[in-house]
Amino acid sequence: MVGKGYGWWECPRDPQNEYEVWGINDLIMRKTDIDLMFNVHLLEDYCKADMAGVEFANALGIPIIMPKEYPDLPMSIRFPLEEIMKEFDTDYFMTGIAYMLAYAIYKGYKQIDCYGINMRGADEKYKNARACVEYWIGIAKGRGIKVNMYGKYCDCLKAFDRRLYGFNTFQTQPHVINDRALYVTFGASLDRQVIDLLHKFLSAQKNSKYFNNFRPIPLNDFHDLTFFGNLDEMVVKHGDSTKFVGDIGFYNMLHLDKIINNEHSSRIICLEGDKEKSIADWLTYAGEANLWTNPKCQYWNGDKSSDAAYYFPKYDLPKQEALEKFYHEYYMVARRAEYKYPGYVRFWKADKLDTEEGRKEILAFLGYQEDEMVLEIPDQPLPIPPPIVAQTPMPEEAYF
Repeated sequence: MVGKGYGWWECPRDPQNEYEVWGINDLIMRKTDIDLMFNVHLLEDYCKADMAGVEFANALGIPIIMPKEYPDLPMSIRFPLEEIMKEFDTDYFMTGIAYMLAYAIYKGYKQIDCYGINMRGADEKYKNARACVEYWIGIAKGRGIKVNMYGKYCDCLKAFDRRLYGFNTFQTQPHVINDRALYVTFGASLDRQVIDLLHKFLSAQKNSKYFNNFRPIPLNDFHDLTFFGNLDEMVVKHGDSTKFVGDIGFYNMLHLDKIINNEHSSRIICLEGDKEKSIADWLTYAGEANLWTNPKCQYWNGDKSSDAAYYFPKYDLPKQEALEKFYHEYYMVARRAEYKYPGYVRFWKADKLDTEEGRKEILAFLGYQEDEMVLEIPDQPLPIPPPIVAQTPMPEEAYF
């Protein structure tokens, strides 16, 4: 079974057809050598990415487990929900992985190997879904089925502190409490000089690789595949050789929900610089381009748009007022996220970088031990960002 979490690519190929490979949802867009696809959602509830994945699998001739068979999808197979609930006397299904496990047990498979099924993430849905997956693993083990969970990120069947309850001096794995094999960090700010400063500071740390605008992702990119594909590229290429991997860019805060639930246990830090300076800087950077006003509203003044318009929400306000509203909402998201995900998101004023104590606090939150910290920021000139060049107007679907 192959999920979409860290390590999905480690599933071995099977040229001898010795086993079956099952994939979940839109994994098909990354991995096509699968024998069975699971997408247990009603067709009418599908988003564009889900629909594209199902149609692609159908065109490839890959069977698709779905709530029912659909005439327009000849490869669709009905998931035997009623039969399985009767067989196991439960309706405990909180994630697609649970359906995969239940189906394998129901069909009598003797061994289940899981890749990229980590059940990590800060959101409550991951915590609840993990319990559900562990329940079905228990059902499998109770029936004598061997279940192997692969991947250094996998949290299933592991105590949160890697210790046995009561046996406090015995650790099941040689890790310090809550240590992670790989640390993924996303930094964000609307002050572009703060972005550069934070990037220089984190890049100076030991055993670290940080990018500055690794792969900007439009706010209105409906396909999560773009985000997760970029994340996989960043982590896979550099995560095996470094302990800390990350990206610094203003757009990261716009994708907070995707980041916080990507099964990488990411940390997000947001630094707020001077408001007036940041707004003036963005207006200078944008030039004639209007990135924040909805072209359909009465306040659109004919300013040229550009490809950068993809990266921002649109407001029914004049250009500067729209930017000011965006500024307010941007940092409001950060403040709310800090309360909602206290172990994963932190918000500071940018002057946190001004003192050694503040820099140490940032690094400690990101998981650095004291002997891994470099508290000095390299003295290098800040790069001058290129101006936005107005191009063709964005298509209508680019706007909210």
